[in-house]
Amino acid sequence: MEINQTLQSKGLSGIRDVDLQILTNLNDHDLFSICQIKNKYINSLCNNESFWRNRFLDKYGKHFKSEGRTWKDFYLKLAYYDDKYLLDRIIQIILRRARLPLDWDLIYYYIDYAKKRNLVRIDVVDFTERALNGLFENKLLSREEKMSLITELYGIQKDNFAHDMFFKKGLSASIRNGDEFFFNYFRKQVEEQNIPMNGYRVLHDAIVGKNKNIMDYVLLRENFSIYHVKAAALAHDLNLIEQLEKLPMNQQQKIDFLSDGLIGAVIGGHMDLINYFIDKGAHNMDLALWMAILSNRKDLIQYFIDKGAHNWKSALDVAKASGYKDLIRFFENKIAEEK
Repeated sequence: MEINQTLQSKGLSGIRDVDLQILTNLNDHDLFSICQIKNKYINSLCNNESFWRNRFLDKYGKHFKSEGRTWKDFYLKLAYYDDKYLLDRIIQIILRRARLPLDWDLIYYYIDYAKKRNLVRIDVVDFTERALNGLFENKLLSREEKMSLITELYGIQKDNFAHDMFFKKGLSASIRNGDEFFFNYFRKQVEEQNIPMNGYRVLHDAIVGKNKNIMDYVLLRENFSIYHVKAAALAHDLNLIEQLEKLPMNQQQKIDFLSDGLIGAVIGGHMDLINYFIDKGAHNMDLALWMAILSNRKDLIQYFIDKGAHNWKSALDVAKASGYKDLIRFFENKIAEEK
């Protein structure tokens, strides 16, 4: 009788197929409220994977994969995000697939998603930047396919600010990936529309992109500075690092130079350059450890611990922010060992 009263109070019939349809028609808030009730029958409904899969596909489309989670857990995770965080989650998924054959439907689906959700300007700009980066990292798409996507991305920009940012981000992404055709396309747009560019950032991207023709063009407008050492280390360009090291710098700039170079080497996973900067005097091993965590360079974590990194609390915070459960446990154990 108690179970029947519970079901009745929530508008349920006790007939499984009927009640699943009732749950299907509820909004997220009401559904989550019912699923929190400790009741064997309700729990069986709320743990039905087919139900959550269908609800997920209806709301978010066919392009997500549950990534090892149950469909229920994945739905709940996304449902609790607001649009900005959900968009960032979408972007992460696109980027993870960017080096594989690109799922064309996936990209168009999320462009449509951005349109339907009427996302605020900065979200569209953020989406555009990351989508362009993923696009240029992909080596399997034809030039025509890339141009088609670029046209679609341009179509969701909302105002003059977003239009300018679109061309700036496109130029930056094409430079960083050494794509000379699209570099010339975006360069023309930027120059014709007199869109101001960050010269330091453009040269940083050119170093990473390693395209000589692009580099020669950029160097006509921008000079190297000691602050380009991070890009040089990321690009594994020892000759440029040594060239930058000869530029005049004071003691603090020298410390920053070595620290930035070490960070670039960590992100790039270049062990020889990591040793190079440490041998030159880079000493902030905790910072190097944090960058190894953020960059998911798990092969370097013990190395920096052996070199003297010991701020476990900060490392744990970085691991939590990055979402790496194994590293969270690792640093929790490190903290526990010291108690």
